[in-house]
Amino acid sequence: MFCKTNRCIVITGRGYPDVSTRRFLRLLMEKLHLPVHCLVDCDPYGFEILATYRFGSMQMAYDLESLRAPDIKWLGAFPSDSEIYGVPQQCLLPLTEEDKKRTEAMLLRCYLKREMPQWRLELETMLQRGVKFEIEALSV
Repeated sequence: MFCKTNRCIVITGRGYPDVSTRRFLRLLMEKLHLPVHCLVDCDPYGFEILATYRFGSMQMAYDLESLRAPDIKWLGAFPSDSEIYGVPQQCLLPLTEEDKKRTEAMLLRCYLKREMPQWRLELETMLQRGVKFEIEALSV
C-alpha cells in the first residue's frame, strides 16, 4: 500500500551496494524519474553505504556515472534520532576504535566538504557522541 500511495519502489541492497543494485537504481532514476532515498544504520558502515550510492565507489571510478545516484536523499538514521525517538540505552553501542578510524578517514574526503556539508556534520556528531545504532533500534 505504501508504494502505491507514494509512487515508489522499495529496494534493499542488503548491505554494501553491489554493482547490479546500483545500476538498477540508476536505471529507475533515469527511466522512471523516481526520487531516491536511503535509510541506513547510524554507524560508519551505514554512512559508507550511503556514500557509495551517492558518489560511487573508489574501486569503480571508471564507471562512475552509470553506477551512482547523485540526487539521493538521506532519510536516516541520524545520530540525533537516538534522542528524538528515544532509542533505548541498550541499543546504543559504543564506537569501536575501527569505527572511529573509519569515520575520521571519511571526514577527510573532499567531496563531503564540498558537496554534502550536512552529511559531514552528522558524521562529526556521531564521532563526538561516540555511539552508533542500527535502524531496528528505532522500532523498539
